[in-house]
Amino acid sequence: MNGTAKRSKDGKSAVFTKNDMNLTVKQKGDTLVILTDGDISSYGGIGVVFGGTFVKRETMEELDLVDLDVFASKKTHDAFKKFIGDDYVLFTSSMQFVVTAPSEDDPHITIVSSGVRGLYTFSEMARTI
Repeated sequence: MNGTAKRSKDGKSAVFTKNDMNLTVKQKGDTLVILTDGDISSYGGIGVVFGGTFVKRETMEELDLVDLDVFASKKTHDAFKKFIGDDYVLFTSSMQFVVTAPSEDDPHITIVSSGVRGLYTFSEMARTI
C-alpha cells in the first residue's frame, strides 16, 4: 500500500485514504490507535490487520511452539528444541500463523501447517486446511 496520509493540525492523528478504505492513526502518549473504515482485505495476506491499539514496550514477549499450538506438550517441545538447537528461533519466527488438521491417513496424527503473517495468501491457506 502506498500513498500519503493527511495529518491533523495538532500533529497527533493522520488519515490515509485509498479507494474505498480509510486508515485513521491517532497518537495518545505511548499508544498508537489505528482505526479502519472500508474494505482492507486486498491490502494484506491472511491474518493481517491494520486496526488496533499498539503500546510501546521496552521488551517483546517471546512465544514458544507450545504457545503457538505447534506442540501439545512441553515434553515434546523441549525434545524438539534440544534437537534443533540454535536454529529454534527460525521456527518460532516463521510460525506466526498456525493451522492444525487431523491426518487423512491416520487419525492419531495431527498435521501442522504454518506461515509468516502477511506473506500467507488466501489460496495457500485453503490448501493447508
